Amino acid sequence: MACLQNSIIGTQRVGRGYYTINNSLSLGYCSLINTSAIAAGNIAIGNNALRGVTTGDYNVAIGYKALCSVNTGVGNTAAGYLAGCTITTGTCNTFLGYKTYPPSSAAACSRNTAVGFCAQRCVIGNNNTSIGAFTNSTTAGTFSSSNDVVIGCGAGFETRYSNNVAIGTCARGYGNAVAVGKNRCTYGNAVAVGTGDTNCTGGCSIALGYCAQAPGSLYTIAIGFCVSNATNYHIQWGNSSNSVKNCIWPTWGTLSDQRDKTNIQSLDSKYGVKFIKKLKPKSFSWDNRETYVRECGFEFGQKDGTLATPIENYGFIAQEIDKTIEELGIKFDALGGKEKDAFRLRYSDFIAPMIKTVQEIAARLELLDEEITQLETV
Repeated sequence: MACLQNSIIGTQRVGRGYYTINNSLSLGYCSLINTSAIAAGNIAIGNNALRGVTTGDYNVAIGYKALCSVNTGVGNTAAGYLAGCTITTGTCNTFLGYKTYPPSSAAACSRNTAVGFCAQRCVIGNNNTSIGAFTNSTTAGTFSSSNDVVIGCGAGFETRYSNNVAIGTCARGYGNAVAVGKNRCTYGNAVAVGTGDTNCTGGCSIALGYCAQAPGSLYTIAIGFCVSNATNYHIQWGNSSNSVKNCIWPTWGTLSDQRDKTNIQSLDSKYGVKFIKKLKPKSFSWDNRETYVRECGFEFGQKDGTLATPIENYGFIAQEIDKTIEELGIKFDALGGKEKDAFRLRYSDFIAPMIKTVQEIAARLELLDEEITQLETV
C-alpha cells in the first residue's frame, strides 16, 4: 500500500514499509515499527521511539525508546532518554527529561506531567504534575496518588494519598496536604509554609514560618520562627524569643451562641470568692527554656538567665493555680499542658470566676445594707 503524507527515514521503518499511516513522522531505527493503518498523527524521532504503537494517535516521542511501549495510548508527549517508556494505554501524558517515566504498573495512567531528571518514577495515579529532578521519586517502592502538584528537586518524595501540593526541595505531603518550603512535610488536610523539619504538621493543622511545626497534633496552628505546637486544638503565635507586644486595632470576637453549647450550668460558688482569694497575681519576666536550647544549645531545662526578656509581665504562675484547684477540689480546664513540658493558662477563663466573685460580694453588701437599715430604724 502507499503511505499517505508520511515521512520515513531509517532502517526497519514505519510498518515495515507496507502499512498506510496517516500524517505521521518516523525518524530513527525501529521507530513506529508496529503502527497500524488506522493510527494517525504520530511523531517518532529516535531509536525505537514509539515502536510499540498500534492504534494510538497523536503521540510525540523524541529520544531513545521514548514512549516505546505505547500501543493504544493517545495524545502522549515524551522527550528524553526512555521518557514515558512505561506508558501503554495511558493518554494525554507529558514526560520531559532523562528517564522520566512512571512505574510499569502506571502504564494506563493519564493526564500526568513530569519534567526533570528521573521525575515521577514512583507514583501511580492520574492528573499529577511533577517538575524538577527526582520529583515524586523514591527508592522505597511505588505509591498511589493522584491530583498532586509537586515542584522542586526531590519534592514529593514518597508522596501519597492524593490531592497534595508540595513546592520546594524535598517538600512533600500525605493526603490533601500543602507543603511549601525546603524539607516541608505535611499530613492529612494540613498546610505548612516555610523551610522546615521533616515532621512538621499533624492532621488538619497549619504551620507557618521557618521551622514552624505542629508535630503529631490535630487541629493545631503554629505561626512564627521555630514555633512548635504539639497540643491538639491549640494555636501558638511566636516562640520563646518574642518580646514584642503587637497591637490589633479591632477587638477579637469569641463565639458564644447558646445553640452551640451544651451542659450549661450556673457557675458553682466554689469558683467565686473562695477561688479568687487564693489566686496570687505576680509580676515577672520571661526566661524561656526553649530559647536556651535554640540559641545556646543547652539541654532543655538548663538556663543561666542571660536570655531573660527585659519586659515586665503580669499574671499568674500555673503551678500555683494547679495547687489551688487541688486544694479546692475543683475542675479548671483553663489550666493545660500539665502532662507536657510547659503549663498553659487561658486567661480569658478567669473572667467568669471574677464576675462570680463580684456578684457574691455585691450580694453580701446588699445584705449588709439591709441589716444596717434595720438597725437604724430600731
